[in-house]
Amino acid sequence: MRTGEVVANIAVLNEHFRLPEIDELVTRKREGTEKMALSEAEVRRYDAHLERLEADLQAAHATSTLPNEPSTADALDDFVVRLRLDRCAET
Repeated sequence: MRTGEVVANIAVLNEHFRLPEIDELVTRKREGTEKMALSEAEVRRYDAHLERLEADLQAAHATSTLPNEPSTADALDDFVVRLRLDRCAET
């Protein structure tokens, strides 16, 4: 919301935010242990981070100049197609 850029890859986003907890969770997912239960201490730690991140997201939304809705359905379709084509060109 701050830049108007769509980045769906959390690992790429975390290059900017540098939150070690995100790296831990991404590693856990990549290693296939994402279904492993978290300890109570881990749940408390991640919950605290989640609350802070949700507050940051709400603050970014409140100050964003992005429109809440696309101007037309065609504009949204065009936007999604451009993103996908750009992603294909990168690979």
